[in-house]
Amino acid sequence: MKKGRVYLISGGKAAGKTTSIKELIQLLRQKQVSVGGIYSEGFWEKGFRSYYEIVDVEKNERSLLCSRENNVSSSGKGNFLFQPDAIKLGNKILLRQRGQYDLIAIDEVGLLETKKLLWHDSLQNLLACGQNMIWAVRDDFVEKVTRFFMIEDAVVFSLEDYPPGSICDVIVKNIQMNL
Repeated sequence: MKKGRVYLISGGKAAGKTTSIKELIQLLRQKQVSVGGIYSEGFWEKGFRSYYEIVDVEKNERSLLCSRENNVSSSGKGNFLFQPDAIKLGNKILLRQRGQYDLIAIDEVGLLETKKLLWHDSLQNLLACGQNMIWAVRDDFVEKVTRFFMIEDAVVFSLEDYPPGSICDVIVKNIQMNL
């Protein structure tokens, strides 16, 4: 069975992980690496993240993922109320894109996935089929996430040390070596 490589972009809270993932996707595409997946873009109000939208990398379609406001159709996880339909959509996107791209991006992977929520099932499926992936993970969750998903050889790029261009070069080289 093909074994995919998992790359992690790590950084602190609000350190620019999503911005870096978005830039990295564009750089990889310029180098002829096909990229799918999802990212969660946060929006600020009065100094706080007030909501997140999930974005389909392939189609650039957006949907409200979670917000701080009460909504009876949502399920609460931490400080945010998640939209069940958006969670289903994110998982559907990830499974639909499995094997279709050189690399699948997932922003963000964290504690909820280690509690078998959000993208957990899709991540397990993608790992089992050997999909190359890049995950955005907060610095303080890297060890827990890699241990939980039993990823022994993850390539971790700290945003403090690696700009997107350098990350792109490493990924392109690795993907080309494994063709």
